[in-house]
Amino acid sequence: MKRYFIAKIISIVILISGSVSFSYSEPAYPFPIKVVQPDGSVITIQMHGDEYANWATCGNRLVDKGKDGYYYFADFNATGGKILSNTRVSPNVMAMPATTTVTPPTSVFMQAKIKREKAARIDQRAISQGNRKYLVILVQFSDKSFQSTNANNDFTNQLNQDGYNANSGTGSAWNYYYENSRGLFNPRFDVVGPVTVSRTAAYYGENDDYGDDAHPDEMVEEAVRLANSTVDYSQYDQDGDGYLDNVFIYYCGYAESQGGGSSTIWPHASGIYGRNVMLDGVRVGRYACSSEFRGSTGGLMSGIGTFCHEFGHVIGLPDFYDTDYNDNGKGRGLGAYSLMSNGNYNNNGNSPPYFTCMERYLLNWMNFPAEMTTSGNYSLESVSRNLAYYTPTANANEYYLYEYRDRSGWDAYLPASGLVIYHVDQSNNDVHGKTAAYLWNYTNSINAYSDHQCMDLVESVYPESSVTSGAMSTFPGSTGKRSFTYSTSPAAADWSGTPTGYDLTNITESVASVSFTLSIDQTKRLSGKVSGVDGFGIPGASVRLYPLDQSSAGVAKSAGTPLLLSMSPRIDRTAEFYETTTGVDGAYSFVIENFGDYRLVVSKSGYNTTSRDLTISNKSTIENITLYSAYESLFATLKKYVVYGGGGLGYNTLDVSTYGAVGFSAQELNPYKGYKVNSMQFIVRGSSASTVGVFIKSGNTTILQRVITSPQFETLQKVDLSDANITVQEGANMKFGYYVIGSDSKFPLAVDNGPLKPQGGFAGQSIDYLYEWDLDMNLVVSVELMDDNNVLYSLGYNLIDVPKTQYRVGETLTLKLVSPDNFPDIERPSSVKWYFDDVARNTGDVITLTAGSHTIKAVLDFGDHTDTIVQEILVTQ
Repeated sequence: MKRYFIAKIISIVILISGSVSFSYSEPAYPFPIKVVQPDGSVITIQMHGDEYANWATCGNRLVDKGKDGYYYFADFNATGGKILSNTRVSPNVMAMPATTTVTPPTSVFMQAKIKREKAARIDQRAISQGNRKYLVILVQFSDKSFQSTNANNDFTNQLNQDGYNANSGTGSAWNYYYENSRGLFNPRFDVVGPVTVSRTAAYYGENDDYGDDAHPDEMVEEAVRLANSTVDYSQYDQDGDGYLDNVFIYYCGYAESQGGGSSTIWPHASGIYGRNVMLDGVRVGRYACSSEFRGSTGGLMSGIGTFCHEFGHVIGLPDFYDTDYNDNGKGRGLGAYSLMSNGNYNNNGNSPPYFTCMERYLLNWMNFPAEMTTSGNYSLESVSRNLAYYTPTANANEYYLYEYRDRSGWDAYLPASGLVIYHVDQSNNDVHGKTAAYLWNYTNSINAYSDHQCMDLVESVYPESSVTSGAMSTFPGSTGKRSFTYSTSPAAADWSGTPTGYDLTNITESVASVSFTLSIDQTKRLSGKVSGVDGFGIPGASVRLYPLDQSSAGVAKSAGTPLLLSMSPRIDRTAEFYETTTGVDGAYSFVIENFGDYRLVVSKSGYNTTSRDLTISNKSTIENITLYSAYESLFATLKKYVVYGGGGLGYNTLDVSTYGAVGFSAQELNPYKGYKVNSMQFIVRGSSASTVGVFIKSGNTTILQRVITSPQFETLQKVDLSDANITVQEGANMKFGYYVIGSDSKFPLAVDNGPLKPQGGFAGQSIDYLYEWDLDMNLVVSVELMDDNNVLYSLGYNLIDVPKTQYRVGETLTLKLVSPDNFPDIERPSSVKWYFDDVARNTGDVITLTAGSHTIKAVLDFGDHTDTIVQEILVTQ
């Protein structure tokens, strides 16, 4: 039996008061690196990954640097650490191209993913406006010093000097930020040091089993304490929150990201909140760091690219490169066109590119790009002037951005000039189990999935795997492609494949601008996908779209009673309706003539008919439908765990209250909106407790907390919550959990053996402070939902008179519609044919119920048409 101590959860809890450090980082140097070995031989390696997960290849093999300075062929161990062989890498493998097929173990990706998502949750103090000053400390090690005897002056000039041009640079870091913000941001970088920390460079930079640097936080703490005698840290808390706004560390030597070896530090941005360092009345939290030299050999000073990339994180920007390595970094991200992708390496790191329009918008340096609302001719000048355009898609918060890059100024070293197009997804689209909006708001994995990048650079060739040069990233670019329409490849479509309706043709570049012709398709279109609860498309479903008669809407009064019925509009029988059948992927599409109110009706044999009223007011509308089988329409079970194997989780003490929960995103709950929470099941470990209770949270609000009067232990217990009348609301994120107080077990929460699923476990010592854990397991909690309004009808208010949806064996049910006497104004059928479990019956038949799920069907004849109502009931012992 396994027991898990919530040490990691405790460390997350303390983050609020400052205890944990997570980091952003720069991507690996994207080009082959020549490395000189101690014997003078030269080999070529390729770096992959970032601070969270990284490795080097040479030829077709994994390699790593040994303590003697030579590179050796290597293998991964189970955790992703490198095991060096006894075979040195020789120049003979140089003729073999560096591979991108070497893949670390899955555990490496999981750990990297967890750390990356936590890094994204660290508060980003977006202090990117006005006159600001930042602290930079130069750090050397006990066994290594800066090469320059005037390093302070060198770095002061590189960061602050107007027109700095050493090593063919385009300007200083000050130039870069001041010019990109168009004068809105005026940073000054105060350089102090060098200071010498107590340990060797390898001590701080050596990799642990997961490939992370072992002790960079110690380097930062030592550095700020050593500089304390010459620095007034209170000057660098400019937002008054009690924390140093940021400290940047330049350490002597090379960087691991550029082939400096696994014992060097990988440039990154992180924090040392947990080390509780207070100087001059302010605490030291966030920091960023980079190396003295670029490359892996020689003495060329690093350019400003890496500094600007890491400083971009300091002022609030995410990464836009592919930070996920399950595909070995296959996604191209934004490449050389973004500082926050690979652009920090342009011109050997000396000339990072202009910020993209999205980056400018995120930093509040420009308004959101203007929408193109009419067909006609358009032109764009450089994005450096805060100019860009936007077009929407049918899916809310999924859109396209357009900007011009002209290879001048900071863009001089781009692979090509031309129109740059971005496909941005910040919607509720599912991306590998999470919504695109979630990836933007809570992770640093915006472009982590190569098959669905959420800030996608639309290259002029398709598929992306066919791109062989960054010059193919623009229009016309090196391919000469002058159109971007639904008929081109790539196509102007949203992620569902629906045309955007915005076609660009005649894309032409002149001296300082790009022009194009925009044709806006005014076709009115409704499209979507019909799926089962498993998310797979249902082919062959009938989809009908009926115009509604708004004059039939209103309130009907019940004869002889005070009851009132709010009536939705009926179908307009005089208007033409639309009908189609879903394709093999469950997709459907209508081209409609008029905007207005409609009823969408979807049916398929074996599923309950579903209807939905909608207003179509945009030229392109998406409406996805979920069909439910008989049982699915009654109940749905939500859970993240697989099988309980006896594992327990807790704080390893009897003195605390333990709260645990599982979470479900709005995207996961969308098929069940309107469903009622019927019950919860869970396991409490141990044999006794003073209090056991359950709770439900919607967002950050606790909507139910209930003490269990007779709790059970070491067995799956079911708690009936049907009387609480809690329903799943559209757009809500929810947590379902239980708590144990005064337990005789130090590990009262029951967990499975993994693997961890998204939001598979939260824990804390109160309902108000629950923290998502990174342990590879899920909490044993399941939730039963019931469709409390499962009387499915179409085309009116004729309902089967079923007083409840769950019966006991032996009870009886009479086949009839709801009495017409109550609502005399509602259109009634001329006759009704009845079926119980597909056996013909008559109105008024009394059915004695047997165990199982049963289907009641009524076919209503209105003379000019028939409608079918299906009702499912469940009969238990």
